[in-house]
Amino acid sequence: MLVSDILDDIDEVLERTGPVAPDRLILTKWMSQELREIIGKGTWTWAQQHLNPTIATQTGIRNYLLPANFPDNFTRAAGEQGDEYAAMIDDGTNESQLTYIAPELYFTRNIRGTANGRPSEYSIIGSSSGGRELFLFPAPDSNTSTYYTVDGLYQPTDWTLTERDQRPLITGNSPILKFAVLRRLNGDFEAKYQEALGFLRYEQSKSSKARFAPAVPHRNTYSGMR
Repeated sequence: MLVSDILDDIDEVLERTGPVAPDRLILTKWMSQELREIIGKGTWTWAQQHLNPTIATQTGIRNYLLPANFPDNFTRAAGEQGDEYAAMIDDGTNESQLTYIAPELYFTRNIRGTANGRPSEYSIIGSSSGGRELFLFPAPDSNTSTYYTVDGLYQPTDWTLTERDQRPLITGNSPILKFAVLRRLNGDFEAKYQEALGFLRYEQSKSSKARFAPAVPHRNTYSGMR
């Protein structure tokens, strides 16, 4: 469903119940704020996306810039208990999971004295530009395809919507965004909002056993190294 369709629904409801609907730009701004608030309440499968483009490594380079909307880490969506971060490395033939290590542990390693090889661990560290960087250990060597690719699932931090956007594919086509905006104008919709939020949490808990690790979708890559 397009954001414009949700706005049409809101206008229709307000015509029946009041008050007069604000300007659609204001409604869209509110919807963006409400979406960010909902996403901040948990880790949602419907809000996750692949690292796109994937990171292409270069021999001996250990740090790579991450997208501007990258959060503190990849999502926990791998492992039997869902307790491992969904970050993967691919050499063109075999794909395996990267293990997360905290920055303080990363920098206790002899990173300069360690030979290049297939990276097995990573850390996420703030960059001087204000974004985030992926640090690999050991630094990548050169393999048969001349580079490795790193991919993973993460929950973006930037959720600014426009009227022409396709809103996120929220589980079960939930009307939660409509009710989230309407409750700002009419408190009677608070119960509908809470009901929709409860539905989202229920659907998320049902799918919690279906843990998965991402597969590299394509070879659209960037290095982003500093």
